[in-house]
Amino acid sequence: MRAAAGPPPAPGLGEFSNNTKLRSEVQAPFRVLRQFLLGALGTSATIGGGVATIQLVTGALGAPSAPPVAGSAQNVAIDFSVLAVCLFFYRKEEEARQRQMARIDREEQLAKLRVELVNGRTTRLSALRGFARVVLVAGPRAFVEQAAAGAEPHKAELLRRGVVFVPFITDDTERLARGNADTDDAEKRWRVDPIYTNEWTSWLQTQMSAASVQSGSGVYVSLRMDGRVRASGVGQPPWALLATSLPPTDGVFGGWLDG
Repeated sequence: MRAAAGPPPAPGLGEFSNNTKLRSEVQAPFRVLRQFLLGALGTSATIGGGVATIQLVTGALGAPSAPPVAGSAQNVAIDFSVLAVCLFFYRKEEEARQRQMARIDREEQLAKLRVELVNGRTTRLSALRGFARVVLVAGPRAFVEQAAAGAEPHKAELLRRGVVFVPFITDDTERLARGNADTDDAEKRWRVDPIYTNEWTSWLQTQMSAASVQSGSGVYVSLRMDGRVRASGVGQPPWALLATSLPPTDGVFGGWLDG
């Protein structure tokens, strides 16, 4: 049986951690520069538009030293058009930033979830970073069993590529049957089991809600070695594709080309 209790649930997505913000900046290093330039240009256009508006009003009132009304009106139109364009693109950048940080935050929350190794030891999923490509399969028992069976013909190649299988059965408390890990070294490296299932369920529901996936569906999430999500979707993992497209973790490159 799985452990029924665990640490308090992780906080929600309302506040992003400093680590999440730093990862966002690393993944999109020029976004801050673009937002700064858009902000500076928008500020300049606002000041220019304000000055042009005052000149337009004074010209319309017949002030003797005011510039021509037509020229002031043209300047107002140009400045506020530039401001509108800057605001539009700044908002797009900020929306993209928020979506990216929400995705990174979900990856960080996933990394904090705990799993049990074949020897009974427990650890966070983040401990597998750097040498394992985690493939989480979550859904009803029949779906997870089908995924496990589908991986069998490709297991040797998947293991060469550092793939680790994480089966999470959502409609049952019994774990998936395991092979003989006492004598089979491949079985020891092939799989880890989720524990503290309330936390896993909470994370999964958040992920499925963000992707507009119906609750109760069978899904998979494939991670890169650094913990980023490579791919996710409804249905069975593409075991054959993973077994042929991922670089092996041994040899000269040692999995650096994490495609």
